[in-house]
Amino acid sequence: MEITNKYISELIDDLYNTIGLRKPIAYKPLIAMLKKQKTSDVVNMVKDYFNLPVKLEIEYTTNFQTKSLALEHSYFVEEISAQVLIPPFIPMYGTDELANTVINIKISPYCWKHPYLFLVILSHELSHILMYSLNYHRKENEIATDLTAIMLGFVDLYKIAFKKTYKPGYLSYKQFIFAHKKVNALIKRQIKKEILFTKYCSKNQHLLDLTIKQYDNVLKQLNNFSAKINKRINKRDSSFMVEIFNSRY
Repeated sequence: MEITNKYISELIDDLYNTIGLRKPIAYKPLIAMLKKQKTSDVVNMVKDYFNLPVKLEIEYTTNFQTKSLALEHSYFVEEISAQVLIPPFIPMYGTDELANTVINIKISPYCWKHPYLFLVILSHELSHILMYSLNYHRKENEIATDLTAIMLGFVDLYKIAFKKTYKPGYLSYKQFIFAHKKVNALIKRQIKKEILFTKYCSKNQHLLDLTIKQYDNVLKQLNNFSAKINKRINKRDSSFMVEIFNSRY
């Protein structure tokens, strides 16, 4: 299948509506930690950045073999490798079951030698976990997985990895440049919306305060109703109940 710019654009639009978009990650502290060989800490920090509540079982090894009953996703570049073994029936994102899921990640003990590329590979692997837990309809699509990592904050690291003559994923350099421009345009549009929203909230602070006050009042009344569940509700309470369920309330 030919990977056209149109196809990449459609994937980005679909992912934007599914997983959203994040500003580029502050990667320099992570690079510094990797150079100090604090790999486990970095892996867990990146996992938290993805908001993945899973428990990662990190294994340092040079033996990257496929295990049965697992889905394998691997990269091999010189002395750096990473492999995530995803359970065949991973729980859905947001469930308590996912929080208790242990996922094995195999990492080369030499990954700290290529910190930028390692972070790209790690973001790709964690993107697989995210897409499977969301049951995303293109979860087995490697291009979509790269784009997920790019859209969730690792775009600058992909760019650096390309500049260091690596091929950090499944996109060519030209395809990455196209994706980079589109993602940057989406980020700028999102920042503009955030600025407008902040200005609107500042301008209409009194409405926001009133809304919070009304919400607290409704919550208080609902708690009162719950306390009277086995009692007769008086006329005033019943009138208020009708009022709060009015579409114009």
